[in-house]
Amino acid sequence: MKKLIIVGGANGSGKTTFSKEIIVQNGLKFLNADEIEKELRESSKDKNSKLLSAGKEFFRRLDSYLKKGESFVLESTLSGSYLQKVIQKAISLDYQIQIIYVFLKNPTDCIQRVKLRVKLGGHHVPTEDIIRRFYRSKNNFWKEYKNKADEWFMYYNVNTEIPILVAIGNNEHYTIEQNHLFEEFLKDIEL
Repeated sequence: MKKLIIVGGANGSGKTTFSKEIIVQNGLKFLNADEIEKELRESSKDKNSKLLSAGKEFFRRLDSYLKKGESFVLESTLSGSYLQKVIQKAISLDYQIQIIYVFLKNPTDCIQRVKLRVKLGGHHVPTEDIIRRFYRSKNNFWKEYKNKADEWFMYYNVNTEIPILVAIGNNEHYTIEQNHLFEEFLKDIEL
């Protein structure tokens, strides 16, 4: 079975760490625009010219994986709508769609994690982008993306070794594992 596994969540929610666990455990390809940009920057003398190239390379790899029928993990904030078309194309190619959504309580926690990531050599994201994406990401996951998934999992990624499973579902049907955290997630959803 071909799988497209989407790991979604706001900046700083722990998507990359989560994604890397999945690719190691399952031997899958990993598609992440920030990681591609990092690859290109490390391999180039002109550090500023690779931003546009990273976006093009992301979509080149995406098309290649889909055409070859390879299972892969794709990371996204889910704050935009471009993945809607990717999912539709993957479904038309008989992919199983799995979404793993990782969240924190508030954008302040995300901002703090991004600051820590930058101190450790990671990439910066402007505060206003983190805040905007925090709310859009949650709303888009809940209202749009989960409804297109064969299965989805929602995790609260508090500062523990193992993220807490909050809910499991397929499309609009779900089971809540942690009521108080599920309510915490829903408080920011525009119903």
